[in-house]
Amino acid sequence: MKWLLKFRRLNLPENEGYMSAVVRCREDELQVMKEAYCAWLEEKNGEPWVCISAVPLKSREDHHDD
Repeated sequence: MKWLLKFRRLNLPENEGYMSAVVRCREDELQVMKEAYCAWLEEKNGEPWVCISAVPLKSREDHHDD
């Protein structure tokens, strides 16, 4: 499944410092993916980040003909 993740820099006001990413993972892997992205963003920017939303996205690969 695809997810739209929205991240925010932890130490900035709520209306500043956002970043979004589209990831593909199972729902049971989502928390690990969010944590990995936060760690990557912190490594790249030197500031802590937090994931503030995860929205599922429909894709053709998620629909199967039964």
